[in-house]
Amino acid sequence: MIYTVFGIALSKYVLSVLGIAMNLKQTLLKFGEENGIIIGMCAVENLPAPAPVNIPFFPYTHEQRRNPQTLLPTAKSAIVIGMGYNRQLNFDTDDKTRGRFSVGAVGLDYHIILRNVLLSLENNLIEEGFIFNSFISVDTGPLCERTLAVRAGLGYVGKHNLCISHKFGSFFNIGYMLTDFEAEDLNDCQDNYDSCGDCNACIRACPADALSESGADYTKCISYLTQKKEELTDEEQRLIGTSLYGCDICQRACPMNLDTYVGEIYDIDYIMPILSDINSLTKSGFNDKFKSTAIFWRGLRILKRNAGYALRNLSENQ
Repeated sequence: MIYTVFGIALSKYVLSVLGIAMNLKQTLLKFGEENGIIIGMCAVENLPAPAPVNIPFFPYTHEQRRNPQTLLPTAKSAIVIGMGYNRQLNFDTDDKTRGRFSVGAVGLDYHIILRNVLLSLENNLIEEGFIFNSFISVDTGPLCERTLAVRAGLGYVGKHNLCISHKFGSFFNIGYMLTDFEAEDLNDCQDNYDSCGDCNACIRACPADALSESGADYTKCISYLTQKKEELTDEEQRLIGTSLYGCDICQRACPMNLDTYVGEIYDIDYIMPILSDINSLTKSGFNDKFKSTAIFWRGLRILKRNAGYALRNLSENQ
């Protein structure tokens, strides 16, 4: 959009530089407030080198994981957003043989939701007259979203290895937009704490002993095991209990997640399906039921495999 000031045609971007129109920081904070998300911005130079251990489901090279210029050659900053997904379970339980999904796995796939929010933000910035190059990623690119979220002021890394924010606790998904803007300091989203202190609730709660004061071992994580393509060992099969996809145990134990709900689940079948129903799913039935969810990514075979483990674990515990 073009505006005329003193007879000169200027874009909103030029006006914002002159302090006449809304600036980038105000635009981002306004967008965050209107969309119910947390939002921050950070420079992307000198990102920390990734850990030397293998990261699950990441096929990227060391250079790709630390260098944003492999995604956007002109990258100077990242606009990072977080969207809460914690939902209160508001239903009566029954005595049917059920498994369990993570609360983040059910409903419309968060990859789709956050990408659409970032595309909307990109369009909003363009409509405001900003001129920039960008690259959008939601949990599929080589850069560590958690690292960017912390650098952008959305929160800190807890002992369960997840980013903890003031608004959503650790129950939030992260997406980012690389840009060639100079980074702005969005102090409005900064938290006034930066550690878990002496709290070890998540460490004590994890039945797989995947967490410790020295860090997390993803190879023991139940969420990882439910998504692992390779056959599980007898011990891994036992550890997943009745989990079908994902795990919320460490997050449920975290006191920072108290009262961070952004909705409710009223249907027990939505998050705790009957195991025999999972075992009887056809490929077309699976596609119809789960195609728009994060569960679809791993496929029917893995879901049925986990349901079989859950049935055996339940029978052994009776």
